[in-house]
Amino acid sequence: EKVTVKDLPMMVQYALKNLEATGHIEDKVDPGVCRMLHKLPEQSALQALETFSSCDVSIMRNKGAYLTGILKKELNKYGRI
Repeated sequence: EKVTVKDLPMMVQYALKNLEATGHIEDKVDPGVCRMLHKLPEQSALQALETFSSCDVSIMRNKGAYLTGILKKELNKYGRI
């Protein structure tokens, strides 16, 4: 099933908006990222986005892949991957 940003909890949506504002996320949020965020408990999703927001984007070759890596680590903690 397709998960979009609108399916995510409001606080997670706000966090994504902030990441767009800071340049951590460019273009649209990847559907895979939305799916992973949706699988996580809200607090864990927010924590993962917080971790991503504190990373230096200037050293990232691929921001989407970097965020995906952080989310996969979180999902692993819950055995949801």
